[in-house]
Amino acid sequence: MGIHELIDTMIKKDLPNWASFLLSALVIPLFAHWWNHRSVGSIPNFDISFGAGNITMHGAPYQCLTIRFSNHTGSRVYLSNARLARPTARFRVAPGADRDVYSDSYILRFPNPLMQYVFLEVALDLDQTIETVMALTEATTEEMTAYRPPCWRKYLKAPRYFFLRFDATRGKSRYSVCLPY
Repeated sequence: MGIHELIDTMIKKDLPNWASFLLSALVIPLFAHWWNHRSVGSIPNFDISFGAGNITMHGAPYQCLTIRFSNHTGSRVYLSNARLARPTARFRVAPGADRDVYSDSYILRFPNPLMQYVFLEVALDLDQTIETVMALTEATTEEMTAYRPPCWRKYLKAPRYFFLRFDATRGKSRYSVCLPY
């Protein structure tokens, strides 16, 4: 048996085995991991808007960015793990803000009836709105509150100010949302 016959035999008999091994050992698990950890850019009929405001944190007054979540989805939505991730130099967060060093993000909390920001998760009924705030060292500008990222920033995941991340559950659907602002 010559070298050409040996290579021919290996290609005919072993190549399909190696291809199926690579598919089952590498490609399928990587795809499954990506599918289970993917994030979406929006939830249909779930609106997010921004505004300016004031807040007192640790006895000191601060300007703040108000983030309003409005549910118009037709069913109850559960929000959790809301945070502002990887803020840019244009977005200066107050030094006393609740920061998660591991994920380089700032935790957003939701208010109780006494307007104390203590809840990490909240349920929004149909047509209900809830606000959360992030204290800033500088005043919130009109440019910041009215900003809507262009499509290229969404596709390239390039925020101008920060990433807004949160998990939402609507019915049996779970969403991991990541929005560049």
